[in-house]
Amino acid sequence: MFKNRYGEYFHTSFRDVSDVAGKYLQGLFQSSKKNMERMEEVVPGSDHQALHHFISNSPWHKKPLLMQIGNEANHLLGNGLNSCLIIDETGFAKKGSHSAGVSRQWCGQLGKVENCQVGVYSVICNGKHVTPCPP
Repeated sequence: MFKNRYGEYFHTSFRDVSDVAGKYLQGLFQSSKKNMERMEEVVPGSDHQALHHFISNSPWHKKPLLMQIGNEANHLLGNGLNSCLIIDETGFAKKGSHSAGVSRQWCGQLGKVENCQVGVYSVICNGKHVTPCPP
């Protein structure tokens, strides 16, 4: 289903990377740790280097895919009386220097100023169901 519905966004001028996209998506759902090596362990036929290349270097059509997913989410969950857009900021406590964007700032999870990363998330909600909004 995934490949039939979104496969066209993963065709580059040189090759089709929709199989790797499907394996990456499987890895996100099946792996307890979301790094390429752990995904390779749980997704049959996957390769961590191919997954990494897919996310970091492969020239597939990211923006049109996000627009398509956003339009589908809006069609399914938006346009109703109970529909709304929810925007929330969440802090994640971090130690060390290996994560991007870590600084001393307010961390709601800890209830104090501490080293953390802050992410801002948006979702469309219709009262019963919710889906992330593409950036």
